Amino acid sequence: LCWSAAWDMTRDAEVAAGDYLDLVLGGIGLETEVGTVQSLLRLAAQAIDPFGDPARSEERRARLAGRAFELLDSSTPGGDLQLAFARAAATNATGDVQLKRVAAIFEGREEIDGLVVDTELRWLLLRRLIATGRADDAQIDAELRRDDTSAGRCHALDLRAARPNAAAKAEAWRLIVESDELPNAEQGATIAGFVSYEQRDLLAPYVEAYFASIGDIYRSRSAEMAQQLIAGLYPYWATDASTIARTEVYLEQEQPGAALRRMLLEGRDALARALRSRERDAQQ
Repeated sequence: LCWSAAWDMTRDAEVAAGDYLDLVLGGIGLETEVGTVQSLLRLAAQAIDPFGDPARSEERRARLAGRAFELLDSSTPGGDLQLAFARAAATNATGDVQLKRVAAIFEGREEIDGLVVDTELRWLLLRRLIATGRADDAQIDAELRRDDTSAGRCHALDLRAARPNAAAKAEAWRLIVESDELPNAEQGATIAGFVSYEQRDLLAPYVEAYFASIGDIYRSRSAEMAQQLIAGLYPYWATDASTIARTEVYLEQEQPGAALRRMLLEGRDALARALRSRERDAQQ
């Protein structure tokens, strides 16, 4: 109840996001229930971005990953908590030292007592290396050969869309917006890779592209596929008042149908909440 209240206060800009992060980093080592730990790690990452001051995001992400590595090293070998901390370290690692350790674990040069680097963890480790420019297509291809399953193909699409270059974003956009060739799960994986708060510069051109495309998506795709695209691609990454203004202009000018209107209003309201939290955090 206390953790939930702390997050609600953070989300509502009653508590600074940096204070919430400090609270998690200080208290998570005392938690013993894996579901609680996983939730705290996920919310701590959200407190950094999009809810936190962007000027501090890199330093805070390094702190979160550093704490996850500390708890990974000290947790009971083979336990669920050890895996949860490994996943959080892999997801948030930044800077040369942390990313080199991610690479060492992925490549098998570092073994951690009790930690099984299974297929899912391998994909997660590789994803961070791909997103930060420390691995390339050849490694995605090699991993897909190891895991040539429907899940593996989804992971590969996610990683290709997460590559930190304009060509990768353009290809992902073509696959999910300009084409309807991907089934639901593969479309969702590509959306997940396309969207990254750490790649805002690469995503900037897609704010206008989004608003230019959603009408056709809404009319031409199935309800499930359209919702996945319209909600999943809403430009939260452009965490700025101008995105809210652009949404309101679209609603006023296009007068979209009820379902599309609802999705855009939900996106706008979530973005407005993040902006309020950022402003509160920047005052600290």
